[in-house]
Amino acid sequence: INWFSPQGERIISNQRVIVHTEGVRSRLTIYNAIIEDAGIYRCQAVDAKGQSQEATVVLEIYR
Repeated sequence: INWFSPQGERIISNQRVIVHTEGVRSRLTIYNAIIEDAGIYRCQAVDAKGQSQEATVVLEIYR
């Protein structure tokens, strides 16, 4: 399972952004989110046959 930023880049966990995958579930956590983090994030899962499924999440930041 991979997560992609609104800019289309694959997200790799770091101190502020954590990708947690357990079995068929995955969670993206953004600590101290800022306005620039807003946008449409995409989660993509590929099975052993190479078939993929995607879901999107819209992140809105209000101040």
